[in-house]
Amino acid sequence: MLQDDARGGDVHADGPPAREPSPRRLARGPRPRTPISRDAVGPRALTEEDPELTEELQALWDLGVEESRAAVVQMRALAPLWADRDAPNAEPHTGDAEDAEVAISLRCTIAGAYGRIRDAHEAVTIFPALLARVEEGDLPIDWLRRVLRRTRELPVEDRRYVDELMGTWEFGVTPETFRRLLSELVCWLRSLLDLSPLEQAEQRRRVESPQIGEDGTASISIVGPIPEITAFMQRLDAAAETLQRAQRRAIAEGEPIPFDDGTLAADGRPFSKGRLRYETLRHGSLDVDGLEIPAERFRMLMTVPAMTLMGSCEAPGMIDGRHPVPAEMARELAAGQEDWYRVLTDPVTGAFLPLPPERYTPTPAMLEHLRLRSPECAVPGCTRSTRHGAEADHIEEFDHEHP
Repeated sequence: MLQDDARGGDVHADGPPAREPSPRRLARGPRPRTPISRDAVGPRALTEEDPELTEELQALWDLGVEESRAAVVQMRALAPLWADRDAPNAEPHTGDAEDAEVAISLRCTIAGAYGRIRDAHEAVTIFPALLARVEEGDLPIDWLRRVLRRTRELPVEDRRYVDELMGTWEFGVTPETFRRLLSELVCWLRSLLDLSPLEQAEQRRRVESPQIGEDGTASISIVGPIPEITAFMQRLDAAAETLQRAQRRAIAEGEPIPFDDGTLAADGRPFSKGRLRYETLRHGSLDVDGLEIPAERFRMLMTVPAMTLMGSCEAPGMIDGRHPVPAEMARELAAGQEDWYRVLTDPVTGAFLPLPPERYTPTPAMLEHLRLRSPECAVPGCTRSTRHGAEADHIEEFDHEHP
């Protein structure tokens, strides 16, 4: 017996509700008037009057197809290494050995190896139709990877539906059109999910890991519902504007300037609103509802060559031995610290001079030396910082039963 579902689909009396029919636009996919193809490269790039340039563009097209096909070959080789790690009875560290082995073979981090194995497993088992379109040269490999990323939070059955639906699409479109339709498809499928409030909160609200730049800066991303983020930015703007007015008034009247770094009085003008947003966030308190936040295990280390400090060279400093800092910024940061620590290095190799190790019970000084010598775990491919979340003897696991 069938009855109407509240969403317009059919419901079997003894089974789950059928999926709501997809919007017609998504079901048929993109319909370009003139699909982008190898033969259409010349007209699309307006190079028809230059046959030589057209041939070069077609050669680039061919290289892109070959690159995508090679990526499929690698995916099919990596997929079996998933090793059933998502099985209900899988051990906690299932697949760790495979990740480390692939990291060495592909010269990437262990986290990167895990991501490649996971993507390969999902492409082969969940998206076979799209994987076949990549092999046929219709779909760039980067577009398939985007599908994998954008659908990762969907249930497996919905991801299989995405493969079934998109497997019939015409992919001779611009990247913008592809991304827009994919986003619309994912948004529609997410709207059909029956999520608990906790699941909705976890998917909609998060702060993503820092992205390290090459100029000594880093950035973080805050993701949340549009109304909440908009309201947060309005409060942040209001705080920045209030500080800006206070700085402008203090400069004019010769009073102490809030958030002054020693340059405002000389410049005679307040910080920009963008800088004041940053200072407001940086100086703000973290409310954890009365809970105690554990103290940092180590202080943050910045090593700066002595010649750089003296201004005789522009060799960069290093934050925690991992992130380069421009020489000018390193000197500025060092000048603002009350204490410096001299670290001796080998005059030829520059390596930190060894200290006698004491296994399992390192002194604070030895732990500091460990961080100087090994800012990251020494296991090939592991990027875990020794500053926190790592044992002192990370290569040989700590003997918890017989320390």
